Amino acid sequence: MSDMQKYEQLVQLYQKASGSLNMSVVEEPMPYAVVESILMRTIPISSRVGGVLEIVKGTSLEQFAYSPADVDAIVDRVDLLLSLSKEENFEIADKGREHILNLFEKEKTEKMLLKTFMG
Repeated sequence: MSDMQKYEQLVQLYQKASGSLNMSVVEEPMPYAVVESILMRTIPISSRVGGVLEIVKGTSLEQFAYSPADVDAIVDRVDLLLSLSKEENFEIADKGREHILNLFEKEKTEKMLLKTFMG
């Protein structure tokens, strides 16, 4: 199977899924799996480690974050996800995607990097 076929398979899985479960217990400065999930309009259920909260803060996705290793909280977040109608799921996921695209907007990122490295 080629890399492109694997990627296409992954895209199909995201399109079928209501959410993704990201169970990190260690700090991730840039939670790529969480960002990828959001960009694919799949609600991430993620532990509150590293950059996860920075990514979802101020959005409806924040309610799907849980404390690491808190099994009851994980179950609660899965139940919450499953209780959403398709319309509610799409609205939360779509707004999350817009948030990520805005957060990592090219010009904004360039300015931030220049300010960081050039002073």
